[in-house]
Amino acid sequence: MKKIAIVALVLLIVTASLIIGCKVDTQQASVTEVSEALKSCYILQHALDNSDALGNFTVKDVQFGNKTTMDLSGRHITIWEVKAKLYDANGQYVADLDQNLVKMDFGGWVCQ
Repeated sequence: MKKIAIVALVLLIVTASLIIGCKVDTQQASVTEVSEALKSCYILQHALDNSDALGNFTVKDVQFGNKTTMDLSGRHITIWEVKAKLYDANGQYVADLDQNLVKMDFGGWVCQ
């Protein structure tokens, strides 16, 4: 079910990019946007049903590893290796995050 949701999200982003035609620099990423992507990935991967769960987590100690940029049929994607720590709303440690995030030139993030 999670894979279907991820595929649907990717297709939605691709469709929106074709309609809007905007381009984002995939080689740049702020800690804030990476933190949001990490929280979203954690929620998707752990099948948390609470739609408010995203706001209940805090990501700290974000560390960027390698990044790889590719050109796929005129579209640029960058794969970011990211590590961080996840905390709940009470400041209690939840998990170490070690995630590859794919940033696409139409502004979307995908968990890998």
